[in-house]
Amino acid sequence: MRRRTSSTGLAFYLIMALLAGLIGSVVVGGPSSQATSSCPLPDGGKIVFLTDQSLVGWSQGPNSFGPVSVNIDAGLYRVMAASYDPHSAKPDQVQTGEQWYFEGYKNHARTFRMPVTPDLPESQDVATYTVADRMELAATDALTAFHANTGTDEPNSVAPLCVGFYPIETAQPPVPTDAFCPLTSGIVVELTSAKLLADSSDRHSFGPIAVSIPAGTYDVTLASFDDHNNKPEQAQKQEQWRAVATANGSVLWESPPIADLPEGQNYLTQLVAGSVVFGSDVTGVIAQHAHAGINRPESVAPICMSFVSLTTTNTPEPTTTIPNTTIPDTTIPDTTVPATPSTPEPTIPDTTIPDTTVPATPETTTPTTTETPATTVPETTSPPTTTTSTTTTTTTTTVPATSTPGTTVPRSDDGSAVDIEVLD
Repeated sequence: MRRRTSSTGLAFYLIMALLAGLIGSVVVGGPSSQATSSCPLPDGGKIVFLTDQSLVGWSQGPNSFGPVSVNIDAGLYRVMAASYDPHSAKPDQVQTGEQWYFEGYKNHARTFRMPVTPDLPESQDVATYTVADRMELAATDALTAFHANTGTDEPNSVAPLCVGFYPIETAQPPVPTDAFCPLTSGIVVELTSAKLLADSSDRHSFGPIAVSIPAGTYDVTLASFDDHNNKPEQAQKQEQWRAVATANGSVLWESPPIADLPEGQNYLTQLVAGSVVFGSDVTGVIAQHAHAGINRPESVAPICMSFVSLTTTNTPEPTTTIPNTTIPDTTIPDTTVPATPSTPEPTIPDTTIPDTTVPATPETTTPTTTETPATTVPETTSPPTTTTSTTTTTTTTTVPATSTPGTTVPRSDDGSAVDIEVLD
């Protein structure tokens, strides 16, 4: 049952609003030591005191406050707000719409609008709320607070006391000057020195990075980085990430996560998988935080990774063809003059003087000569015939019969030549 505010109560609220306005005029206008000490929000962020002046939802009082000058850098933040209403001085008041929100501006242009705070319970004068667990904010130079329930006949008075911006990480952390990839063997893929954040939906992964890794068998090593030297008070026990290998956009393989990067060192390298067989060429690599979705940053930079090939290729050993260096045959050719073909000796005509031994003239009986007409052969008386037993051998030369002109060869009756006996 909701009670209507009496005219007496209305007068009380107007007086309280007036007093709040007087007090607020002293402490509003941005951060100050007085404002910060009056704000119940925890330390560790950028605290902005707004006002302890009540905003009301009806038309009989202010329903906004600001702008208040601020200097909020762009980045990822957890945002808190504190509400105030002196309920302890108003025990009979029941208002269930004591809510407000605020907006940020840069050069008079709105950069963000925060969610509405919950109602401030009647049992409390002050309450704190997380209005944004993780919100990426643009750079902001002014804030203005607004009552969330205007246009009603209830005041629902509430003061937007203060707000706090707690950076999770800057949107783009500077690259540490000493960051480098410690891997040297195999195919080294350099990723990034920007940190992955487990509690950030837009910074829990990095990539894909285009690569060209042939299909084969590999040992895979990951390397982590975080600048722990500059954060000695940090205690994060899950600074881990994993690698995802892709082929033309399709996931081929996910690695086991690398171990937590110890607080006492900036780098960690680890062989996370051995003898990994890739059936296809790897064309992309993605780095993912191993604990994405938790409510802690667990910041870690996936600095690089390496693929060391274990594939034994059956490439034949190169064959070097040695040019033909056969030493030419330097055997001295046989210069022996070949035997001259036997030239048949010309047959020398037999110059042997034929045996000209005149055979013994057989004893001839002189035939009776028939008287030939016109030829008278005188009767010749032959000396006694002497028979010689010694025969003289002489060379007989057959002299062809030659008819000597002018010589008459005696002929016999039958016309044949008559042998003439030559006497020595």
